[in-house]
Amino acid sequence: MSKFLAAVFLIAAFGVILNYQNCGQAINPNNASQSGSNSVPVNVTGTVTKINLDGCNKVIVSDADGTSKFVPMGLQDAQLVEGAKVTITGHVPEDVVSSCMAGVIVKVDTLNGNPAN
Repeated sequence: MSKFLAAVFLIAAFGVILNYQNCGQAINPNNASQSGSNSVPVNVTGTVTKINLDGCNKVIVSDADGTSKFVPMGLQDAQLVEGAKVTITGHVPEDVVSSCMAGVIVKVDTLNGNPAN
């Protein structure tokens, strides 16, 4: 009887794994062609701050609440002067990861009204 229960348990566990393998996200077979199509637009005014975390260099701390941090992507390091007040516009990409876990990654389109590199 215990072998039967073990087999039932294994089959049930396997079924649960198959049902939840996508962590609740819908399966999209055309994901590669739609990359970035649903990205969230961002407009941030804040202060450039140096972060001493592995994988991070400079982030933008929002002036709106003083705690939200944004990791700018697509800018040269020389474009971000520590302590400078900046305004960026861009979007939060869906298909990008970073080792910097200090804030939200933002693909910068403009910096202070000028196109980003």
